[in-house]
Amino acid sequence: MTYEQYLRNRECRLRNNIQEESPFVFVYVTNTVSDTVSVINNFRFRVISNIPVGHTPQGIAIASGSLAYVTNSGSNTVSAINLLTNTVIGPPIHVGNQPSSIAITPDRTRAYVVNSFVPFSVSVINTSTDEVITTIPVKDFPRGIAITPDGTRAYVTINEDDTLSVIDTITNKVIGAPIPVGHGPQGIAITPNGTRAYVTNAFANTVSVINTITNKVIGAPIPVGNNPFGITITPDGTRAYVTNSLANTVSVINTSTNKVIGAPIRVGNFPRGIAITPGGTRAYVANSYDHTVSVINISSNTIFGTIPVGRYPYGIAIVTL
Repeated sequence: MTYEQYLRNRECRLRNNIQEESPFVFVYVTNTVSDTVSVINNFRFRVISNIPVGHTPQGIAIASGSLAYVTNSGSNTVSAINLLTNTVIGPPIHVGNQPSSIAITPDRTRAYVVNSFVPFSVSVINTSTDEVITTIPVKDFPRGIAITPDGTRAYVTINEDDTLSVIDTITNKVIGAPIPVGHGPQGIAITPNGTRAYVTNAFANTVSVINTITNKVIGAPIPVGNNPFGITITPDGTRAYVTNSLANTVSVINTSTNKVIGAPIRVGNFPRGIAITPGGTRAYVANSYDHTVSVINISSNTIFGTIPVGRYPYGIAIVTL
């Protein structure tokens, strides 16, 4: 990039009230039909690489500044990606049937992979050896997973019976009774302080809030748009962003009041995954039916731009290299 191009990009950001972040922020998007991961340069707002992975990639999680893991639902495997070279490293890691979501422990030593089909389970990968060290049975049709900031608990959405299961990551066993949430739980995100979990209930068009200290639901479900799916929380913990797949919108929740604020943000067709940049200035949304990613300006909750990616984008993860 020339200095003149940098100045033009910077002027465009200032015009659109976009705060500047590190030029080394990159966005990784799984494309389930293309069997690839697109890499977006957050500074230039364009795809710079497409990485071939396994069949039907869905979930993606960053394990470190140089490593990401991708669940290949159609291959029953997980691919490891070197983020410095944007290439797959090592052989595929074999897990359970139809792996969907994935989460990494804060100490980066383990990856927890949700296997969404029979026999329903969560595979635990040692990130030093890329080997599965245990498999945890869970209830029918698990979908999403999130790990608390202290790394002691993993929360798994159970789509079949409208509950959350809690895994003790020390013993790698399910603990306590299932936590009832809304109908068809899918995505889950935990606040940065670790005190609350937010769960999208796809068939109820709501979001449930759980106190992670008591594992009890807080208040009434929060009404959002039609078929909420993905969810992410700003780095300061003040807002949750929810993709509404059948409304083609994103709802914004004030986490202090647990109420939706402002009008829904129009995005592309059938939005699924969503992630926010480390500086909290913008959100990236995977629009599965448009084969695009929408970029939301967090300060104004308006669309900054749309980026073409591979076919049927699904999961999103963001890293600073």
